[in-house]
Amino acid sequence: MHKLIKNEFIKLHYRKKFIITIIIFALICGLFSFAYSKIQSLSTPDAQINLLNKSKAELQREKNATSDNTKKQQLEQSISELDNEIDQLKTKKQTSNSKDWKTTLKNNIDTLRDQKNSATDISPDNAKENYNKQIIFYQYFIDHNIKPQTNGTFSAFNFLQALFKLLGPLFIPIIIAILSADIVSGEYTPPTMKMLLTRPASRGKILVSKFVTILVSSMIIITVIELISYLVMGIIYGFDNPMYPVLVGTKYTSSAIKLTQDSTGLIPVLGSSHVTTTWSFIIQMFLFQLLYILACCSLFILFSTILRSSSISMTLSILITIVVNILSSISYLAKASPFFFTTYGSTSSILDSSIIESAGVTYITPLFSCLFLVIFAAICYSIAAYVFQKKDINI
Repeated sequence: MHKLIKNEFIKLHYRKKFIITIIIFALICGLFSFAYSKIQSLSTPDAQINLLNKSKAELQREKNATSDNTKKQQLEQSISELDNEIDQLKTKKQTSNSKDWKTTLKNNIDTLRDQKNSATDISPDNAKENYNKQIIFYQYFIDHNIKPQTNGTFSAFNFLQALFKLLGPLFIPIIIAILSADIVSGEYTPPTMKMLLTRPASRGKILVSKFVTILVSSMIIITVIELISYLVMGIIYGFDNPMYPVLVGTKYTSSAIKLTQDSTGLIPVLGSSHVTTTWSFIIQMFLFQLLYILACCSLFILFSTILRSSSISMTLSILITIVVNILSSISYLAKASPFFFTTYGSTSSILDSSIIESAGVTYITPLFSCLFLVIFAAICYSIAAYVFQKKDINI
């Protein structure tokens, strides 16, 4: 069996598309890293103050150049509003740099407790758990003596979350589709399948060797490049405190009132949320992504087994990925999104339960997601194995 797997690894790794795929995926991660760092640099308080000062100077020049008193008054009002925004940002910056941040958090907690006690808990906007989450979040900082990050501060952890959300639903399935499209169908042109089947190995072992090859290769390529991106950004901008808190575990139930037509009508269950650490959340994201890669590999090897043409197999795999992503974005199909495999590409949304709010269903928990991906992978591979066993090899 190990010789079959070794042979498949050699065949895959010596194909030009293998190297090209790695380069493309690395470039996507690199471009996103560059774009993310630029966006973050513009969101710092200093950058925002600088932009507001430029806008203020432009309005001042326009005011000096006009003789219309009405327009001057309007421009003065706009300048005054910009001054207020600049003062707020400066105050916020001074507060964030204050050594007395614990007192500020304690005051915030007292305010949140009052709001929680007065909340009706009958609508999403007035749910007690929304206040409770902030309370336990702030309390964690105080208990563990961790100073909260200020808005605009670069976070390697937030970068990694954003990278997973970008890659998971679309790019990871496409990368796997390109790698696996000809893993079986490629044996028909040129006709090497008949020679492969003359070896003393069952069809089941041959398919397993191909599946293991594409699965392990995909996991290594995707995980290593993501880790490199995370490490590079962390080295340049600094890593987060590994004990920094992340809110997870929030459960939801149907509310008594739907405030708007587009509202999901779900409210968080009081006491369901808890805090985990950044390092634990990162490990869970990577482990969950491995399950997602397993599901993608199973689906695309099914296409490669059913279809004799590598180009058709690749085209169909990519097309289905794009179509499913489009269907997932349609609001009317939101409740069906738990049964679209690309839904589970955004691993952080699953783990922090934010996907429940967007989908409007209460059962997309991490446990449900794991079970779905495992069952989905098992069904796809079982069908592929059955088809491969029964396939008539006429070459």
